[in-house]
Amino acid sequence: MSVRATVTVLGLGSIGATFAQALKGTGRFAQVVAWDPDFDLARQGQKEGVADRFAGSAPEAVRRSAAVFLALPPDTLRDTLVAISPHLNAGAV
Repeated sequence: MSVRATVTVLGLGSIGATFAQALKGTGRFAQVVAWDPDFDLARQGQKEGVADRFAGSAPEAVRRSAAVFLALPPDTLRDTLVAISPHLNAGAV
């Protein structure tokens, strides 16, 4: 029996939300976790059900994830990477 991985999508704009929904739709993952720094985008993603779980922060979102997909605006990318790096699992991609 194989263990299904948890994956995270950071950023729920049109690309991130579509990507999260597609990952969820495959049924291959134990859980798709999502987060967005913009409360309105995060709320919209929740309403549309694009992921299984929505985190309150980027570090919370990446905990226990085997893979993290970034769909963030360029001006937020560096700060987000700095914030999540101590919380990534060993071997996460």
